[in-house]
Amino acid sequence: MSEVIPGSNPNNIPSPSDSTDWNRELTSTLDAIRSGTDKSRGWTFDMDDAPELNSDPLATAPVLREALVFFQSELHPVWKETDSKALKSQSRHKIVANLAIWSGVAAVAMAILQLVLAHVLPTVTILTTILEFVSIVLAAITVMMGITLHFHHNWLSARQSAERLRSLKFQSLAWHELWCDLDAWKTRVREQINKLRHLSNEQAERWATESDSAAPDEAMDPGCPIPPTELRAIADYYRIKRLEFQKNYFDLQSNRANRYSWAHHWKLSLVIFFASVIIVLMHGVISLALSQGHAEETATTDVDHHSFWHIVEFCLIGLAALLPVIGFGVRAWMSAFEFPRSRNLFRAKSLALDTPIAVLKDSPYDETDSLRVLQSLSHSEYFLITEHREWCRLQIETEWFL
Repeated sequence: MSEVIPGSNPNNIPSPSDSTDWNRELTSTLDAIRSGTDKSRGWTFDMDDAPELNSDPLATAPVLREALVFFQSELHPVWKETDSKALKSQSRHKIVANLAIWSGVAAVAMAILQLVLAHVLPTVTILTTILEFVSIVLAAITVMMGITLHFHHNWLSARQSAERLRSLKFQSLAWHELWCDLDAWKTRVREQINKLRHLSNEQAERWATESDSAAPDEAMDPGCPIPPTELRAIADYYRIKRLEFQKNYFDLQSNRANRYSWAHHWKLSLVIFFASVIIVLMHGVISLALSQGHAEETATTDVDHHSFWHIVEFCLIGLAALLPVIGFGVRAWMSAFEFPRSRNLFRAKSLALDTPIAVLKDSPYDETDSLRVLQSLSHSEYFLITEHREWCRLQIETEWFL
């Protein structure tokens, strides 16, 4: 790439106002996604560059455009395949986890109700027996499916593959080969795509649990000049398509996890525990009163021989046993998807992106500033790679990692 002499325009490069148009175009699309008016790109804005390739402002940055064409033809199809696989595995995992948890809870609940109703409404015990049998069979089937088909493991490996391909795309924009040897850059990217295309469950878990590096690989000085219009275009592209879009995703996931964290917010486990203690205390008082007032009464399974207070006593016993089972179900559900921890993690990551967004937005974009801009891209991408590794560890540590 030939050097651009200040004050000249040998390659008919558009004026900086065109970079502003590029910024405006990307920002407009992102705003439409945030507001919900453009739902078609809500999941693919950062990876699908087809709508931007025909953009007039992109003519300002021929090197960036060549990189985006390469991404669209070689990286995007692989990412789309792995992302689709991850979404399918995630959906199956959610179904299996929910069925395993709540059918198991239902089976235990039916067993408790059967014991209580045998003293209160013995005619309906056959119904609870049938429901108990159906629930336990369903729970056993779903658990075996989860163990044998590895929905969660497959989700983790496919999601990691998709996210590392995403990071590869944006990380490679800071590689010096992009500006000095485009063919070498394409070869290097292709090699990484082939490595990440099909990650095994073992490879994914090994990558997630290995030690983090204390510092990212620093971007190298390109060794050849980067025109200010190219530098501005790539910085705007990375800031809007990667950082601001990712921040929007973190915010959405944090809000979603917050909605599902109601049990944690209201301390449901403590409420159920204290309610169970109070119910047991009430049962003890009633049982003591009945033993004092009716010492001659003997236990029987015939409901006609039970007084009102005996029926209340049986119901309290059942409720005291039932509440902890329900509490366990809620806790298992929360643990399976880690809603409270995910909420805090996504919220913290969203706030952390404010600084690199501001740095790229305020950069002067002159030729002497190219290394600092590329290093900012490299550091930001390292942060996001570390975030994904942390997310993978969180998923591995879930109690229902089927």
